[in-house]
Amino acid sequence: MQNSIHSDTRPIAATVNRIPYRGISSSSYLLKFGIVFLFFFALPYLVMWATNMPEAYKYYLITVLFLLSVAHSYFERKTLRELGLRLDTFKKSLFWHGVLIAILTLAIYIASINQLYRSSTQPAPSLSDTIFYFFISCPVQEFLYRSFLFSEMKRAKITNFWMQIFISAFAFSFFHIHHRDMLTLAVTFFIGAAWAIIYRRYPNLIAVALAHSSLGLVAILTKVV
Repeated sequence: MQNSIHSDTRPIAATVNRIPYRGISSSSYLLKFGIVFLFFFALPYLVMWATNMPEAYKYYLITVLFLLSVAHSYFERKTLRELGLRLDTFKKSLFWHGVLIAILTLAIYIASINQLYRSSTQPAPSLSDTIFYFFISCPVQEFLYRSFLFSEMKRAKITNFWMQIFISAFAFSFFHIHHRDMLTLAVTFFIGAAWAIIYRRYPNLIAVALAHSSLGLVAILTKVV
């Protein structure tokens, strides 16, 4: 693997005599994607919802899924560029994410001063929880719901713009199903769609992870969550 992530197009696993997906039919692409989607984005959260698992378990679960998705990407010989770890799109992606965060922060502030939502009654997170959220939880979520999922859709030949946005936003919203709150699902679907649109145009994991972390901190400070 080269030192620069800007020009690295070599696979994570450099197995020379194994070329992924050669000779596989279109229906097999979609079947494989369906299995991946069920395993990484549907079944774990259905189980969590059905069994009323504590909120903290969600973060253990998503960390395990992240490690498994990294292993899956390794064995499928995905490149760093394919997973959004690149420099050429960073500035434009960060700019548009910054514009989105500014708009959403303003909307949250207006809603807050006009008491348009009920403030969260959850205790303020500890410093260690905040550090975990900013540096681990949000980047892990963005790897799964943007980097990994978009790479899987591309390999499954799902290239329609709005289909990709819908699948990414739906999966991100479904991640919050255990809250059992339609407003939470609607809001996370909207935000997930906005992040997916920017990622689709300027794929960059670092920029979208920073955006997710920043917006999450705004939500915590204003007691939206």
